[in-house]
Amino acid sequence: MSMPSIDLDCAKCGFHGSSSVVWGQFFYLLDGYQIPLNRHLGWCHDCGSFKPIEYFDPDGCFRKIIESREELKRFKTRTLMQLLSKSARDMVRHYQGVIDQQTLILHLISKRINTEKCLDCGSSHVSPFDGDYSLGFDAFQYYGTKQTGFIHPGCGGEFIATPNPMRFHRSFTSQYYNFDGLEAQGI
Repeated sequence: MSMPSIDLDCAKCGFHGSSSVVWGQFFYLLDGYQIPLNRHLGWCHDCGSFKPIEYFDPDGCFRKIIESREELKRFKTRTLMQLLSKSARDMVRHYQGVIDQQTLILHLISKRINTEKCLDCGSSHVSPFDGDYSLGFDAFQYYGTKQTGFIHPGCGGEFIATPNPMRFHRSFTSQYYNFDGLEAQGI
């Protein structure tokens, strides 16, 4: 599947970046679980570029726990025969796994408040992209141009969002991170 991206260019110095840096497969390895890692576009001051930055979302974790608990309650109200089926047992294990994983993520977030890291270099000297780079989308392509409101650190110019005219087809190698948000070694 090909994917469109958005270019981010500084109006003052011409620095060029892209929203595509957040693409990929990122996971935490925590207590034997491979948990998808939430990330968003940010500026890494050490890399001097746009990078994928950890995104801590405690409300999202809590919402997933509540939804999984509700599904488990639904299974408990079914007849004994349904509960004994392999598919029902698999679903119960799935929702219990979601609860366990999201509980681990909430624990991680509680221990690492305000320590989100660059997923490229591991630095915590990062700034989330707090502007707006959303563009119109039609016929599988972005369109339009927008001033993002995000100011280029160290330069002072504003980033402008424009559609990249190319669509990219990429395959990704999974990237794994530990509790501290650092790339896991030896995987």
